[in-house]
Amino acid sequence: SPTRLRQCHQSRSPWWTRSRIRLLFGQELAEMLASFQCNNFSIWNELLVGLGAGVFPFGAILNHGCDYNAVLMYKPDSKQQFIRAVREIEAGEEIVHCYLDLMQSPVTRKQTLRELYFFDCECKRCGESSDGFLDSAPSDQSKAEQAEIMYEQALGLSEENADQAFRMLEECVGILSNIFDHGALPLTKAHSALYTVALEAGKYSTALQSSGEMIRWYTLVYGARHPLVGIQAYTHGQLLCETMPDDEHAMTEAKMLLTSALQILTVTHGGDHEMVCGLREYMQGFAKQ
Repeated sequence: SPTRLRQCHQSRSPWWTRSRIRLLFGQELAEMLASFQCNNFSIWNELLVGLGAGVFPFGAILNHGCDYNAVLMYKPDSKQQFIRAVREIEAGEEIVHCYLDLMQSPVTRKQTLRELYFFDCECKRCGESSDGFLDSAPSDQSKAEQAEIMYEQALGLSEENADQAFRMLEECVGILSNIFDHGALPLTKAHSALYTVALEAGKYSTALQSSGEMIRWYTLVYGARHPLVGIQAYTHGQLLCETMPDDEHAMTEAKMLLTSALQILTVTHGGDHEMVCGLREYMQGFAKQ
């Protein structure tokens, strides 16, 4: 504690040497760091990109739930954490949020919770293994390994040669689509990378196709009200507006996606959030066209 450290500093006895202080507070420091590991929170921006970590005592009271009913959001400038309900919560029902990213196999998810938070999750979702498709095995292991090598090579090229990375990832997705069940993690990961590289390479048709797949998987894994679903719907709708403005069917789809995104993000981010206000203004401009 600060008082004990001050007493150590003020003492003239040689017993209070620097090495002795290290020894005295070593266990205390270890316990503090262990508590931080179990109770800290990743702080992210509006796109859920990590910025750092922090301790929020009230949020730390909340328990984990793979079938969550709340999400945690932040306004980094305010140093505040916001707990936002994403569905109706009944009187007496516990408020829970998910401690980790659900886009991982049920086995890995349970193992992570056990190793980091020291409990075994026994929720309905884990018991039923309803998302077991995430770690489904390939029908051809050698092709899966070939695709994994191609995926890693494409990521290394993405900044230097987006066109070549695009071609490799497109081939990778084609291979994985033939040997994995729909929604398997390797296929999901490859589609996400292809979406990003396709945007950089100006291959908007492919980007839209991969984005559509991502929305489907995000909705299935995270739930329809998760902020990632809203963010991806916003991106997809905006991309349709910018690349296919004369296509009536595309514009109808864009309106539907942007409306859905606004509904989701208003709840998860707050109606006065800068991104939500920007989306609302974009939709108003879209309506005038």
